[in-house]
Amino acid sequence: MVTFRNALILFAAVAGFVPCVAPVSARGYAASHAAAFAKGRDALEAWFRANTGPKIALTKSFTGTFEVRSQADADRLTGTLVSGRVVIFASHVALGNFAVSGAKRDPAIYDYAVLPADTVIDGDYDGRRYRKELLRAGRADPRVPGAVAKERALAAMWTPLVSVVNGASHIVIRDFRIDGNDERIYSGMGGTSRSLHVTVERGEIVRTGDDGAKQFTRSTFRHCYIHDLRPWKRESDGPFYSGPNNSRYPHLDPLQATRGDRNLIEGNWLENSYTSTATAGGNLVKPDEGQNITRYTMRRNYMAGGNNYVAHFLNQSGVLDPRGGATVKGIVIRDNLIGRPPAGMRPGAQGLAAKTPKSPFSAPLYADQIRFSGNVWADTREPVPLPLLPTRP
Repeated sequence: MVTFRNALILFAAVAGFVPCVAPVSARGYAASHAAAFAKGRDALEAWFRANTGPKIALTKSFTGTFEVRSQADADRLTGTLVSGRVVIFASHVALGNFAVSGAKRDPAIYDYAVLPADTVIDGDYDGRRYRKELLRAGRADPRVPGAVAKERALAAMWTPLVSVVNGASHIVIRDFRIDGNDERIYSGMGGTSRSLHVTVERGEIVRTGDDGAKQFTRSTFRHCYIHDLRPWKRESDGPFYSGPNNSRYPHLDPLQATRGDRNLIEGNWLENSYTSTATAGGNLVKPDEGQNITRYTMRRNYMAGGNNYVAHFLNQSGVLDPRGGATVKGIVIRDNLIGRPPAGMRPGAQGLAAKTPKSPFSAPLYADQIRFSGNVWADTREPVPLPLLPTRP
């Protein structure tokens, strides 16, 4: 007899939310990850497929916004497939064994005006001034009158599928799966970056149209499997314009740090596409919020993808001598495996002017700001080229 409970378990299995055999202790996970890491890319990805996501059957369902305001709420979330999002308001809570699937949206929310023929615009539209500017026929041009209002409306819909808000702290999130369902308005995890002591472990984040996760402060991401983020699809999305950077034209990273002290990024799988919207293959570390990023460590991760670099480490200004603005310092990048791009692709493989090795890391920083060691190509285990780090004058 097919009961509602059995049907829900079957749906969870088909959707990929399958409980899996895994070590039962943190030490067991660390040891088995280390063994897979030593064997190479294929063994390592098999480890992530087996050890991330819920470890129990998801026998409950919830539609809408699931609010966690106490440990009792977190306990109710266990075993639940949420169609919508999860928002964490409470401090000192532990969540685990759940999944979140982003609600499908009407494709019309992404549509912009289509110009049926070449058009010259001359005047002020949406607060922007144009002087006899030729717009070619086609769809999705951000300069089409009305586009700014559309961008603002779309940006208001943007949301992380798991959010930590109100500066909540001392939170543990384990054994979960977040699926963005290829919707461009969803990121995986985020909220207030000033939240302290957030530990995120053994989660899978997939098919988000914006960043996989925004990082918190004094926090840890460990053994997470972030992959298959949604790339820009010209055939359905139209031409891509590099700016503005918002939910209309997203620049996505598996992980992004915008502020904070003492963050640890350890033993994760961080993979992006090699398309124009993929800012970084693995991680973007840049203090966009005006607060320095300090004592930040990335170790024993697998990273691949990006439109030009696998990872970026930048001052707020993006330049070596910022002359103001927030900076990064005490950054340690060690013992990571770097995926090589497919044959014929430029990022991380060759320089622009000559066939010489190019670093997969972008780091316009001084040598006293960042330290690299033990980072190797995943296929050969040879050391990757490093960026030039000048001595501070």
